[in-house]
Formats: sequence, C-alpha cells, structure tokens
Amino acid sequence: MIIDNIKQKLTEYRKDASRKHLVPFIQYVISEVEKIGKNKGNRATNDEESVSVIRKLINNQKQLFDVCDADKKIRLIFETNFLQSLLPSAISEVDMVNFIAKYDLKDRGLVIKEAKSFFGIGLDTKVFNEWINASLLKYGS
Repeated sequence: MIIDNIKQKLTEYRKDASRKHLVPFIQYVISEVEKIGKNKGNRATNDEESVSVIRKLINNQKQLFDVCDADKKIRLIFETNFLQSLLPSAISEVDMVNFIAKYDLKDRGLVIKEAKSFFGIGLDTKVFNEWINASLLKYGS
C-alpha cells in the first residue's frame, strides 16, 4: 500500500542527514493520507484515495510556488519531487490514445469506468478526460 511506502520512506529519511529536512513534510503527508480513511469509518486509506490526496497536495504545492520567495521555492521543489515519487507510473499518451480509440466516446461514463478498471490507480481521470475531449474535437465520434 502507498501509505506503507510513505512510512518506510519516513524511516529512511530520518536516518539520512541529507534528507532530514523533509521529515516534517512527510509526517504531514502521512497525516493527510490517513485522515481520509479515518473520516470514512475509521479504516485504512486505500491506494486510490492515497493517490487522490497526493495529487491534491501536488496541486497545492504548484499554487504555492507561484506566490512564494526563492528560499521557499527550493523547499517546494524538494517536497513536490517527493510527492511525485509516491505516485504510480503515469500512463503513456500512446496507451491512452489506443485505449480511447476502442470506444464510442459518446458514452463517456462507460469509457472512464473501463479505463479505471484497465489502468488502475495510475489513471489520472482529469488527464484522461482531456484526451477524450481532444479526441472528440479531432475525430468527432
């Protein structure tokens, strides 16, 4: 599970003097991820929920990057790189295009459901929707 991976990295980073500066941030990430499961019936957070939280944190980091000073930008780069290392590998554009080509795009809900089943938690539905929209504009089907 992703949360176990984050906790393992926390232990590693505590032991590594060159990465110790990220320990408080990693603790924050753990608390944000675990909070989802606790709020939904006091259970463990699943990987799909973890990925969603991590993507939200990355977006927050990007927004902060635009308004902070140079010292904080360096910290944000380290933190964002850490968050991105937690995400499952991204799906290639070729794979998305080939998958989309198999379906009638008018039934978007079915296409997204099938894509989630096929690609798993690596699917970024926002990006996938953008590809569907681009396909509709280009091919009209």
